[in-house]
This record gives sequence, C-alpha cells and structure tokens, in this order.
Amino acid sequence: MGSTLNVDTIQGSASATSVDLSGVTNLKMPAGSVIQTVTTGTIARTTQSASSFTATNYTLSITPKFATSKIKFTYTNHVRVYGSGTPIRGGIQVKRQVTGGSLTTVWNTNDSGETIQVRNADNEHDTLAAICFIDSPSTTDATTYTVFTRILTGTSLYTFEDAFGGAIILEEIAQ
Repeated sequence: MGSTLNVDTIQGSASATSVDLSGVTNLKMPAGSVIQTVTTGTIARTTQSASSFTATNYTLSITPKFATSKIKFTYTNHVRVYGSGTPIRGGIQVKRQVTGGSLTTVWNTNDSGETIQVRNADNEHDTLAAICFIDSPSTTDATTYTVFTRILTGTSLYTFEDAFGGAIILEEIAQ
C-alpha cells in the first residue's frame, strides 16, 4: 500500500533561497507548464537552389521528459527569395526525426513551394519567416526538428544566419 504525504509548504533551510527538485523523477507539473526550453546557438547562412526540400542549418533537438508532453516549436528568420521573372516562389517545411526513426513532415505537410512568394519583383524579396506550432511526438527519445527549404521559381532561397535574428526555440509543455 502506498503512502501519502500532505504538506502546506516546502521550504529550504534558513540560508536557502530555493528548493532544488532537479533530482526528483516523475515530478508531475500542472498542465500547460513549461518543463524545459532549448534554443539554437550560432547558425550559418544556407543558400538553397534545389527544387526539392533540402535541410537548412536550422536544426535543434530536445529530449522530452514525458511521452505525453507537447512540443512547442517556434522559428523566426530573415529569408530571401532571389531570381529573375515573376513570381519568385520558395517553400519552407519543418521535419521531425525521433532517434532511430525516419523524417516526418510536421509543418507544411502538403509540400507547398509557395510559403514565400513575391510578384512583380525585379530580382529579390526579403521577409520574416515566422513559424509556430504544437507537436505531439509521443516519445521520451531525443527528437530533432529541422527547417527545410526549396526554390520553386527563381534562382535561390536564403535562410540567413542567427546574427540576422534567426532562431529555433523548443519548449516541452506538460499535459
């Protein structure tokens, strides 16, 4: 038979400013609580000239503590489509890979090559790409998210380096 401990307050010793619960396993956080956050560091520019989706340098892994957790994916970046003619079109896609598994498209699942588009441009168009979604990988294995791009019409699609404001943030959210 299990035991129950009821307390009104958990308090550190008189000299403590916090209580360290990092060694506690299976600590149940209230639904919606952020369990952990990871962010990208230094990222190099990627120039995409292929018409099929190809990985950029924007990739980040998280190891969820609970299989029931959701992962909030946030990506921002300065991007450019370049070429001659009109319209100039490029696509962005996000794929997930759980350790030992295959790539799964989790954003832009219809393979659209027109997530960035400009008409009547002389040769280039710069814009902010901002993607945010909730994913349910249902695992406690390392899970990697990678941004893929393609150029549909035009010459190239640039995903600029982190110095231009590019980043991925992954947050594990308790359920």
